[in-house]
Amino acid sequence: MLVPSNTTPAGSLPTGMGEPTIVRVVASITMTLSDVVVIDATTRTIVGSPIPVGNDPAGVVFDGTNIYVSNFSSGTLTVIDPTTETSTGGIVLPGSPRPWGMVFDGRYLYVADDANDRVSVVDPVAGSELTTITVGTNPLDVTYDGTFVYATNSVDDSVSVIDPSTRSVVGTVDLPTATGGVTDGPEGILFDGTNIWVAGVDDTVTKLLPR
Repeated sequence: MLVPSNTTPAGSLPTGMGEPTIVRVVASITMTLSDVVVIDATTRTIVGSPIPVGNDPAGVVFDGTNIYVSNFSSGTLTVIDPTTETSTGGIVLPGSPRPWGMVFDGRYLYVADDANDRVSVVDPVAGSELTTITVGTNPLDVTYDGTFVYATNSVDDSVSVIDPSTRSVVGTVDLPTATGGVTDGPEGILFDGTNIWVAGVDDTVTKLLPR
């Protein structure tokens, strides 16, 4: 399990925290234009034309074969072939969801659904939702440390710990109150290989240490 270690001031309203994987091409979402822009990580320049996706794209993840984009207002995931840089299909999530951050655990996609206070488990091969896991209020992002999936609950100021083997919540980490009594409002979350980092709307980043 985890315990909060320390909180560091950050910029204004930090939200997403990408996976720490070095790749040549990076996909960058453009929420207001409903497209994905491909950036060459070496030259730091835009490659090709924007790739149309669903309405209000909010998250992006790579499973080793395809790129998946969560479309907040559409309640869908767009599937992109990185070799052709084109959309090859989509996955419709049931239950009027608002999908945000996603993570891939080596087999399944975990998608934060802030409309229904849950995390959707999606099979990318079958292209369908397998089940959902109830977490805290308004989850916005997820990460995976090789053992557990972690979901930020933006209203509860907490992080839910999910066991992928049982697809159930096995713990909750309450985040500390920042200076001045402002709560964290956790949004983005990232595993760096050792610790979990959580970005909050109170302009801080909190490090969680393994217990």
